[in-house]
Amino acid sequence: MTTLRLPLAIALLSLAACVVKTDELKPKTDAECAALGEKACGYKCVAVDDPASGCGEDRCTPCPANGLPHMVAACDTSDACGNACAAGWGDCNGGNDGCEISLLDDPLNCGACGRTCPGSCSLGACAPLVQLYTTGFEPRGMVNHRGNLYFVQWSSDVYQQALRRAGDGAHLAEQLGDVRWLASDPISDRIWMTASWPTGGSPGFELGIVGIDPGPLNGYWFPVLEPIASSEYLDGIAATSGPVLFTSSQDRNLFVFDPWAAPPTTTNIGLLATSGQPKGIAHVSALSRSFYVFGYSDFGGTISMVEDVAGVISGEGVAAGFFVGTPSRLTAWVDPYNPANVHLFWASEDDGSVWESPFGDWSKARQIAPPTGPTSLMDITADDDGVYWTNRSTGLVRMWSVRWGTAVTLARSTSPFGTASDGSRIYWSDDVDQAIYWTTKYY
Repeated sequence: MTTLRLPLAIALLSLAACVVKTDELKPKTDAECAALGEKACGYKCVAVDDPASGCGEDRCTPCPANGLPHMVAACDTSDACGNACAAGWGDCNGGNDGCEISLLDDPLNCGACGRTCPGSCSLGACAPLVQLYTTGFEPRGMVNHRGNLYFVQWSSDVYQQALRRAGDGAHLAEQLGDVRWLASDPISDRIWMTASWPTGGSPGFELGIVGIDPGPLNGYWFPVLEPIASSEYLDGIAATSGPVLFTSSQDRNLFVFDPWAAPPTTTNIGLLATSGQPKGIAHVSALSRSFYVFGYSDFGGTISMVEDVAGVISGEGVAAGFFVGTPSRLTAWVDPYNPANVHLFWASEDDGSVWESPFGDWSKARQIAPPTGPTSLMDITADDDGVYWTNRSTGLVRMWSVRWGTAVTLARSTSPFGTASDGSRIYWSDDVDQAIYWTTKYY
């Protein structure tokens, strides 16, 4: 008799561990699934944008393909069954012959129908064309100033920077220290840069603002040691109608530098979100007012702004709330046909994603380019046709096209750094290839 007790105990324990939830044996109802934004298919809820389960139609069988070349079943914008081009193919003639063009290698339709490459097309991206080699120096930040493109280049051997013009490579200034970012000031016709010089004392770096007049090539050096005695790197810079703004991620503050005061003065805003590191700055003209918007690295990423009223910088507050990643570089796109339609775009330094939002309507913020993994830097800029950014992790130069309303790949190089547009071409610096590249954009 005792030999039966152990198996019986095990059986009882097995039954106790295998408790069946009767709810899982019942078919799902439409009401249950609708609460999740899905639909009922048998015993589970399924997505309404999945052609494998009939999209949002009253069916659970796969959507049929129409049989045309390079077309696959897909869900349309109303979540009904339809057909779309397979990945890497495009319907460029609008005919009833399927998707007839390979967008991966056609230089006349590279990545999208009608996008012509100046050279070859590979994997949907144009091969970049060299504008200028900078052998021995690493090109970094770029800016469009009065229709000309300028960039800074850095040499680790001699710890110097040079400001150069992208078109002909002309040197405009030398021995600028460690400079990464530029700001265009068309009012005073100066290009402003943050800079740092190594010193023999503590903290080991002397910080400053450099202003260059590209006409007579006059340089101006303004030391700003206090109140930022701890920093060796300044993250963002922007020129206002009067003073110059710059951020320090180590001091966790935004600073206002007035070069026109006698003597020139530097003050800090006293930011509220002191737990984060302020990064890049973007100028936004909206609602008949002038704002400077910048990103924080705190709580997953905060966007804040100050206002420029007749050259006086005031106010600080959270403008857009919290977002994924670190909004390290920002730019504003202004609708050329409706100047009141302003959108803010920002690139996340943490995960490589790119976001946009109508300025002031932050509840509509959306991700326009997915995460690509940690990236050491992304620059971002805009013109009438769209927004452009670089990603050093993927090596890609990408664009959000106004016409297409989506993000597309323009080109790739080894380590794209800064970027700028002259209205017809997109330029970027590559600090590993030591070159300035350009390519065409989507229209």
